[in-house]
Amino acid sequence: MAEHMSWRLGLLAKLTGALRQAGARMMAGTDAPIPGVVPGFSLHDELKLLVAAGLTPYEALRAATANVAEFLGQPAKKCRSDPPSRRATDRGPEA
Repeated sequence: MAEHMSWRLGLLAKLTGALRQAGARMMAGTDAPIPGVVPGFSLHDELKLLVAAGLTPYEALRAATANVAEFLGQPAKKCRSDPPSRRATDRGPEA
């Protein structure tokens, strides 16, 4: 079983790399509810696998954000920088 999964993962990585080289636009997203797929955590794994398959980290993030929004017909929004007190990495005033 593990050998088959390893072979399958390698094939998917090759296909993903070939699609990237061909200029295909990709979307990331876990297909929950599938046993063993945990929403959120699985997406992090998927982003790592996309980078391992040849996408840049930027392309992987676009696959999980902007490409999905464009596919769904949502308007693109420019990113903005929040003040340091509002950043996700800030521990807040109690830190």
